[in-house]
Amino acid sequence: MKVLNNDYVNVEYNDQTEVITLTWLDNPTSEEIRTGLNAGRDFVKENSLKKWIGDTKLLGAIGDEDLDWINNSWFPTLLEAGIRKMAVIIPENVFGQMCVEDIMGTVDTSTGFVSRYFDNVEDATTWILEETTENSAA
Repeated sequence: MKVLNNDYVNVEYNDQTEVITLTWLDNPTSEEIRTGLNAGRDFVKENSLKKWIGDTKLLGAIGDEDLDWINNSWFPTLLEAGIRKMAVIIPENVFGQMCVEDIMGTVDTSTGFVSRYFDNVEDATTWILEETTENSAA
């Protein structure tokens, strides 16, 4: 099921696996970052979802203001909405990788949240569907 689909992001929900997947199709602007992430978070909240795949392969550098918003505003509300497990496909761009690592490094894992990095969607999907109780971020 398509939640949001445009030139820069695709947010889809698989009702069989109960996983939401957000795929960046281009390097987004600040407004596009907020639109994409908020659409995913709102769907998570409305449907009590626990699992998220973030495909950031095409993501480049994210500005400091956007990083601050993601870390301090958006991510806490995603955790409040119920996400407990996230698989992240790492960006090909080294600056994008640094930004994703910065974001994931600030997440409060005391809520039971676990995450892990992957270089492809297939491995990320396999892991996200497994039961786990430990934080495996690498």
